[in-house]
Amino acid sequence: MFSPAGPGGGGFQNVVAADPANPSVLLSGGDVSGIERSTDGGASWQAVNAGLVGRAQLEVAAFLFSPVVAGRVYAAVGDAGTGGGLLESDDSGATWRMVSRVPQFAGGNAKTAGLPAEHPRSTGNLLVQDPVSGSIYAATFSQGVMRSDDGGATWTTLGLSGLHLRSLALDPTATSVLYAGSYGQGLYETTDAGGLGGFTRLATAPATVEELSIAGGTIYAAAGTSGVFASGDGGATWSQLGAGQLRAGSMWTSIAAWTGCDGATQVYAGADQSSPDAIVRSGDGGATWHSVTGDPTRIHPDVGGPGGAPWWLATRPGFMLGGKSSTPAQIGLAIDATQPCADPAVLVAGRSGIWKSGNDGGDWYPMVGHMGVTLIQDLAVDPHAPATVDMVATDWTFLTSSDTGASVTSPVIKLAASTGFDVAIDPTVTPSRVYIATGNRDGNRQGKIYSSSTPAISSSWTDEGLSALAGVKRPLAIAVGKSGTSRVLLAAVDAGGIYRKVGTGKWTRAAAAAMTTKNWAKPIQMVWPAGTSIVYLYDHRSGIWRSTDAGATWTKLWAKPSSGDLKGFIATDATGTTLWVSNGTALYRIDNASKVAAAGLAPVTVLTVPQPGPVVVAPGGSVYLAVQPTATAPAQLLRSDDKGATWADVADAIYRATALLPYRLVVDGSGAVWVCLAGNGVLRGVPAP
Repeated sequence: MFSPAGPGGGGFQNVVAADPANPSVLLSGGDVSGIERSTDGGASWQAVNAGLVGRAQLEVAAFLFSPVVAGRVYAAVGDAGTGGGLLESDDSGATWRMVSRVPQFAGGNAKTAGLPAEHPRSTGNLLVQDPVSGSIYAATFSQGVMRSDDGGATWTTLGLSGLHLRSLALDPTATSVLYAGSYGQGLYETTDAGGLGGFTRLATAPATVEELSIAGGTIYAAAGTSGVFASGDGGATWSQLGAGQLRAGSMWTSIAAWTGCDGATQVYAGADQSSPDAIVRSGDGGATWHSVTGDPTRIHPDVGGPGGAPWWLATRPGFMLGGKSSTPAQIGLAIDATQPCADPAVLVAGRSGIWKSGNDGGDWYPMVGHMGVTLIQDLAVDPHAPATVDMVATDWTFLTSSDTGASVTSPVIKLAASTGFDVAIDPTVTPSRVYIATGNRDGNRQGKIYSSSTPAISSSWTDEGLSALAGVKRPLAIAVGKSGTSRVLLAAVDAGGIYRKVGTGKWTRAAAAAMTTKNWAKPIQMVWPAGTSIVYLYDHRSGIWRSTDAGATWTKLWAKPSSGDLKGFIATDATGTTLWVSNGTALYRIDNASKVAAAGLAPVTVLTVPQPGPVVVAPGGSVYLAVQPTATAPAQLLRSDDKGATWADVADAIYRATALLPYRLVVDGSGAVWVCLAGNGVLRGVPAP
């Protein structure tokens, strides 16, 4: 019933892993999108987040396919050392359960003193398992190195607490020897990994070790700005590799090594800030190197491999593999156990999803089919052209589709900030005119509103001039309608107030106390039922506001603030008479909302459920409510056809595995429900009657 729609890829993927029993089965772990799984070598993906709860569990720091139990895989999740733990799957990543909340990890930007603000992150090879004893080792965010001897149920700390660990490696010939790399505090070794532990710093190793890999008896290390290093004597001495060949000053973040049946060791190393040589390869154990991303003609736009559909992000070369914004967070090797002498496919996880090469880095393809890992803030379906869908997104501003989300384009709007916060369509003109609210993702600046009748064309967008009055503060919600025969454009500005523009006139600020406190870029809704002069605004800080004169004046209808992210949503019927309010703790219905005074307001508590999210009223009158999952209940999409008297869950398995953090619900004229997600793109489905 539900399926991914809209952009594929475009979200940061921290880690990637291939099932050693079947290299067509891949797992990808994102910084906000959780876990994606592919069964066709990366050509297409599906979110497998059912059972996970909250943002922290969607921040994936590491994967480990067990060398002991076939089909078993572990995932390390967490947010800067909180909210996560160790997940386990016994079906090659199709389903997951939390094994332990003791070891904690950081799958996103840690924002911790002494660490980089963004990249490189504390992700990568953080989990290893002894193939003989079955003991699992974890390099946690700051708790040190831990060991579990019972499948992850209980843990013992072996040392290095307080250090920010970046990688683990177990000596394949002597599994009592374990290496742990840290950020800025050196590389450590224990020779008693299965016992009491106790680590010794390796004196000649680099100070920062972002990633470790062992092959052919040699330890390889990606050592940040220090370079790429190797040790052939168990870490006693180290040599820098690639002098005069590898670009000085690059930030080396990832490394993977493999020794073939002929005894030759292949090494791949990845670097941030090293465009176009983001990935380099050595076929002789690190003696000589060459770039495998330096030739842009070998970085193909075909999604899934030769002949695939062109990727929408290919219009922005800087985000392609090897581009100036390319960040290779992890390099994985898809080794086929049934063909041990065959060169493995190479996988790269990073800023723009997953990339793959099947010919030793000769050619690269984006493996992002149905990988919905973007943050889509809102979308609008054009009533004049029902196949046309316009979306606003974090990082990519605006995307549009002319085929009901099967494919998208991403026009670059001159001077627009990277985040689109809201989108509105004026269908009273032909063709419809699209309006978008844009601003900075992380700060209340760069705020502008743009409009276009041909939105797929970059040069067609007009700056509506909001910044002339509102300054640089970002508009978080917009609405468009009519006052008489004049178009009226409304904007709710973060810590700035409500602004109004009639026709081609100047912006004016409404005399209301709404939107005067910073909202921290949370989703804000302004709802204007077509053909009416009634507008509602939900300001998370002050409550619900109403205008009955097309936004000229405003009254606080209900002092009902909401707190937290993804809380505080409203919806109305087609006339604007009935208002639905979801504030994060309950769903309310206000009848006669367009006329009742605040003093006579009588909200009806319709439904009390944990984590109620976006609400929408379909053209036929059905009400939909998205409910976030809890530890005991999955994600739900509830529908009522009797004004909230009874409800049915119309979610399916794909919805439950994907829609953990819903931003917005939209119902189009065909009855299809669109779900905008904070990290998992867009879902579209037609619920059963």
